[in-house]
Amino acid sequence: MTYLCEPCFGNRKPRRSYVSLILKILPEAVVAPILIFVCLDIYAVAYLALAAVRSLIRKKKWKKRWVAHHGDSA
Repeated sequence: MTYLCEPCFGNRKPRRSYVSLILKILPEAVVAPILIFVCLDIYAVAYLALAAVRSLIRKKKWKKRWVAHHGDSA
């Protein structure tokens, strides 16, 4: 593999990040829905996790009430 000579290519611009490159290549109409989908996906996962935690808390409270009212044997 040959390397480029330093005098010719020494004043190259630094590499750009992948995000800026993708934004430059793809139009905003393509990138925006993808970003929205990713954000919604993160939001959905957080919402489901919160719902699961709430469900567990509700079950514990319900079990406490049941035990307090009916006793452990029921």
